[in-house]
Amino acid sequence: MSKALFAFLGTNDYLACNYELKDMGKVSYVRFIQEAVTELKCTEWTENDRIVIFLTSEARKKNWNDDGQKDKDGKVIRQDGLETRLNKLKSGKHYKWQLKTVDVPDGKTEEDIWEIFQTVYETIGENEEVTFDITHGFRSLPMLLMVILNYARMLKNISVPGIYYGAFETLGPIYKVRQMDIEDRNAPIFDLTGFTGLFEWTTAINNFVEFGDAKHINSLTNKNVNPYLAKDTNARKLRDFARNLLALTEVIQTNRGADLLTNQRKNKSGFRIQELQDYLNRDDDDSMIKPLQPLLDKINQKIEGFEPPDPVNINNGYKAVRWCIDHNLIQQGYTILQETLVTEKQFEYFGNINLENNQEREFISNAIKKLIHGNKKPEDDKDNDVPAHGDEIIEFLIRSTDEEWLEKYNNLSSGRNDINHAGMRTGPAAAKTLKKNLEIYYNFFIKHRKTITRGQ
Repeated sequence: MSKALFAFLGTNDYLACNYELKDMGKVSYVRFIQEAVTELKCTEWTENDRIVIFLTSEARKKNWNDDGQKDKDGKVIRQDGLETRLNKLKSGKHYKWQLKTVDVPDGKTEEDIWEIFQTVYETIGENEEVTFDITHGFRSLPMLLMVILNYARMLKNISVPGIYYGAFETLGPIYKVRQMDIEDRNAPIFDLTGFTGLFEWTTAINNFVEFGDAKHINSLTNKNVNPYLAKDTNARKLRDFARNLLALTEVIQTNRGADLLTNQRKNKSGFRIQELQDYLNRDDDDSMIKPLQPLLDKINQKIEGFEPPDPVNINNGYKAVRWCIDHNLIQQGYTILQETLVTEKQFEYFGNINLENNQEREFISNAIKKLIHGNKKPEDDKDNDVPAHGDEIIEFLIRSTDEEWLEKYNNLSSGRNDINHAGMRTGPAAAKTLKKNLEIYYNFFIKHRKTITRGQ
């Protein structure tokens, strides 16, 4: 992957100072922040990498070329321009990167801003690793940059390892800086990379909240925290949290109802609701996470209602159905709702859920079908379709359901079959109808389970 440093050059007569980037070092006695960033960040670059300076015509004349500035009396100030400084740096240190300039308009009109956007975007290479210096340039540059970054991430698959700002103004008014000894002119370079990361997090968490998919959160977490995993406990916790959140969405997407409703079977998905909630409700002050906390609160709201299955929690099945409705997972919603209803009746009748005993679920399911197809009374049912407990289960269902419950269950089953057979059947329902009906069935069974008297 090739690398590039993009920087805009301004028109002011910059004073020399010492620029320092935290944990990276200091570059002394330089007029141009671009020279400092180049020396701090581009020393190992190859001939395939480049420094790109964006220039207005005025910036080219005053600061790219030599002797472009004049004093208050109109006399030319003899000093190197940025081109000379960068070429001297390259030859003196034997750096291999390439130097390129790109002309841009003055940015005084809306048309200029759009042209700048297009010019910068077209200069970015496919799959390139782009570092930005935003110290000089137009007032609209920070906003424009964020748009360009996300646009190029999507269309050109770029990465952004650094965004930097040379804070010369922290030294004070220019007239005071002129009076300072050069060794005292120590200006910080602010690393603003985290803000573009926060933008990515905002997008990723929005995808989770709106679409119920944690894949972006998980990939973003792995990219951002992997360098810290060996030394940072909080980074590992964040990584594990993202994996757990991804497991929750995959459990629902793949109808792993057992992982939601009970802890009796070994959970191969890695989903642990208690660990998710513990992480989101922690009270530590992790600086890496602190800016994300309001976003993480959104996740907490989203998973509210899921509870640890200890050993069984039927409500998680209904919560998962609501999730499916909210995120257009219609097929999953039909399946999870019907299986949750069977599980609920299984738990009510047998007093437990034994996932290793499929017969119990078959007893319940077959008994419901017998009531639906003919509504047989126990004394009318003399065959062996519902063996061992058959009469007792039907008696129980008669007490704990009613005609409307059975009708809705039957319609739910029909809708599930319609979806599972891809509508390849007589009289298939329309897509909108299937979606609408799922919410109707969900609302009915949620209400019904609170009003129907259950018997054992």
